[in-house]
Amino acid sequence: MADIKSITLSQLADIARNNDEVWMNNYISRNLAIARFLDPSLLLRAQLNQEPTILPEMRILVIQKGWTRPSINLLSRVYEAYDLVFMGSNGLFQLEGASADIQGFAFSVSDELFSLSMGNHIPPSFDGRLREFHLHLTEEEMDYLNHLHQLLYRNVKSPNPSVHVSLSLISAFLWYIDSVHAGRAEPDVIPKTHEQRIFADFIRLLSLNTPRRRTIDFYASQLYMTPRYMSTLIKKASRKTAKEWIDETVVSKIKVELRHSDKQIREISEDMDFPNTSFFCKYFKHLTGMTPLEYRNRHLPAAGGMEE
Repeated sequence: MADIKSITLSQLADIARNNDEVWMNNYISRNLAIARFLDPSLLLRAQLNQEPTILPEMRILVIQKGWTRPSINLLSRVYEAYDLVFMGSNGLFQLEGASADIQGFAFSVSDELFSLSMGNHIPPSFDGRLREFHLHLTEEEMDYLNHLHQLLYRNVKSPNPSVHVSLSLISAFLWYIDSVHAGRAEPDVIPKTHEQRIFADFIRLLSLNTPRRRTIDFYASQLYMTPRYMSTLIKKASRKTAKEWIDETVVSKIKVELRHSDKQIREISEDMDFPNTSFFCKYFKHLTGMTPLEYRNRHLPAAGGMEE
C-alpha cells in the first residue's frame, strides 16, 4: 500500500484555491473542511478518479440532490439524495462518477482537531471501531444537520471567528450524527466481536484515566488480562496498538492545555502526574517533534480562528 498516494486537507485546500467559486463557498484549512458547495471537479482535478487514494482525515458527505458513485475501501457504492456517508481516517477512496446536478455539503476534520473538540467523551460512532457507515436521513434530520453545518461554516468564515464556538459546533455536529446512527444501526452492524468489546472498554477507560495513567500494564489490569493479550486485541480491532492509543490521547490532552490554558509548562506536567518537567518535555517532543513551548508559541490564537 506504500505506493498508493494520499491527499490531505492541506493539498485539497491548495487545489480549491485555484477555483474561485469553490474557494468562496467552502472553508478548507489543514485541520478542517466545511464544504457548502459540492464540486465533483474538485476531486477529479486531484486525480482521485484515477486510482484508490488514501484520505488521512475522516470525511462526512451529505447529499441533498443528485447522486454519486464512489468506491470506499475498494467497494463500489451508489449514494443518492438524503444519504449521509462517513469514512474514517486513512480510508481508501475513489470517485467513479457523480451527477451534474449534485448538491450537498461535506465535513472533514483532522485527528488533532477532533480530539480538541470532543475532549474526554468520544461518540461511539467515531471511536475508531467503524471504518465507514451510511445513513438515509429523514427531512427533519437533514434540516437539523444542515443547520449545524451552516452555523459552523458561518463562524469559521466570519471576520472574527471564535475557536471555542467552532469546537463546540464540531462536537454538536458529530454527536448529532452519532445519535441518528445509534437509533438506526442494524443489529449486525453493531460491533459484537470479543476484540471489539474489549476495545470499547479500553477506549472508555482511556477517556477516564488519561493523562495520568499512561502504561499498558494499568489498562490491562483494569480489563483483567495480560498486557500482551490486550495489545493484540486492540490492534486487531482498531489497526492501532494500545500504546499508540494511549500516547495519542495523552498528547491531545496536553495540546488542549497548551492552547487553551495559561498554565506554565511545569504546572501542566505536575497536573498530569509526570515525574518531572524534563521528562514531560521529552515525552511531548518525541511524539510531536516540538517542545511544549514551541507548540504553544506556534499555536498562539493571533487570528482567533482555525489554522490555515
